[in-house]
Amino acid sequence: LLYGKFYDHGTNSKTGFRKKNGLKEGEDKKLEEVMRVIELQMDKNSFFLKPGYTINEFANDIELPVYQISKSINNLRGVSFVDYTNQKRIQYCISKFSQGEWLNLTLEAVALECGFSHRNSFTKVFKKFKDQSPSDYLKKLMDHPSH
Repeated sequence: LLYGKFYDHGTNSKTGFRKKNGLKEGEDKKLEEVMRVIELQMDKNSFFLKPGYTINEFANDIELPVYQISKSINNLRGVSFVDYTNQKRIQYCISKFSQGEWLNLTLEAVALECGFSHRNSFTKVFKKFKDQSPSDYLKKLMDHPSH
């Protein structure tokens, strides 16, 4: 990125050859650069904690086009923007639990703290990424605090 614009690092535009991953030569470097910006901004500003946060809002916040954000996350993380933000939310939640925080909060309160609008959506997403309910995760954590 150079002043909010992409700098072409010498992509061979004459041949337009695509690599094995379906990307043109040099395109993967651009996507990695965009992904670094995405990660930095998402983590630095905790955008994922905003309930109902959309890719359009994120694009406006970090001043990058939606298609670049979407393509980078899809190609480099293998998920949609929604799944990407939900993964960030669950990782945040797990870190809070691991640090001994939030252990006395209700699941409704934890869900809201993580950026979910409802306990049910939080539980569903938690199960999707951790293969267990938040209640089961907490029970195991309390039974074996060193893990």
